[in-house]
Amino acid sequence: MSEKDLEMEEMEVVVLEDEDGNEVEFEMAAIIAHEGKQYAVLMPLDEDDGGIVILEYEETDDEEGDLYSDVEDEDILDAVFNKFKDKSVNE
Repeated sequence: MSEKDLEMEEMEVVVLEDEDGNEVEFEMAAIIAHEGKQYAVLMPLDEDDGGIVILEYEETDDEEGDLYSDVEDEDILDAVFNKFKDKSVNE
């Protein structure tokens, strides 16, 4: 097994569907708590797929997987992104 395969095995990969129905793979960079909710900070594995994505996150025991919802509020997106940056700097 190559080093890249080991890295992929250790990171949590989330597969989402884009607006065109294509599957896009993301690395779960962090889960950030903000105002009583959880937000997933996702980074695309393919650099051509854009930048960071922040979605509201709810962990479930459902076999279909965890729930991810769009966040429309710019203030929440900014606050979660700033917490993510602070966490990344302090690690």
